[in-house]
Amino acid sequence: MSTEQPPSRFASLITLAIIIAMIVARFAFSSLVTGLAIIIALLVFQRQIGKLRTAALLVTLGIVGLWEHPGFSIINALMIEPFEEIRSVISPHSRQHFFMAAIYALIAMALILFIAWDGLLHRRRSAWYALLGVLLVGGGAELLAGAFIFQMGAPFYALFGIPVRGFGWEFLYLYLVAWPCALAMSFHPIFRKSEDEHA
Repeated sequence: MSTEQPPSRFASLITLAIIIAMIVARFAFSSLVTGLAIIIALLVFQRQIGKLRTAALLVTLGIVGLWEHPGFSIINALMIEPFEEIRSVISPHSRQHFFMAAIYALIAMALILFIAWDGLLHRRRSAWYALLGVLLVGGGAELLAGAFIFQMGAPFYALFGIPVRGFGWEFLYLYLVAWPCALAMSFHPIFRKSEDEHA
């Protein structure tokens, strides 16, 4: 099975710089602007990095943002500061479920990264469909949870008459931009290969 060519030294340096930028962006003051700048940089340098490698990096960017979900579950499960006020609200039974939900979320995130880095780079159609399914189910659930549970400060809910509460949507929701870009970018290399094999 064909894989994408190994990156040049220049492409490797760009890739390393972008991965470092992803981690820094998670804690940046304006994480939305920083995250969008990373997506734009990946799109600009996609030929040097390689389309499928760039798609895997876009998936990775989304995973970095999604870390917030298991992170908050662990904070609530272990009663870590600054959320000590939850001690009287969350029972030990619930804390156990928070903790295990975080563990399985981390396992799922690792599997998504494996699908992106192994499946896409090996041009597997099943990897592309799996990532599409994760985006549709996970992204759809994210948007519905925002509409009916907590908005994380996302301003677009106000368009539907939903009072906006909270904060933190800027980097968390970035995967809803990065992953469609990854799927669009990887579509042609993966499905062209299939067409060439049947020609």
